[in-house]
Amino acid sequence: MVPGDLVLYGTPGEGIHRGGLYIGEGQMINAPNFGQKIKIAPYRRQGDDYAGATRAAQAAARA
Repeated sequence: MVPGDLVLYGTPGEGIHRGGLYIGEGQMINAPNFGQKIKIAPYRRQGDDYAGATRAAQAAARA
């Protein structure tokens, strides 16, 4: 993973429900819920539903 990658969270049953922007060193820009302040946070934590990461340009090309 490299800075600028989209970090996605979800499960096969519910789909992707959240995303962030990876900024390096295990950190991402995270806006957890509507109305909450954007923060820098680890992109992984125990028990999360991390689904994967992708490059924004690759994701746009598939759309």
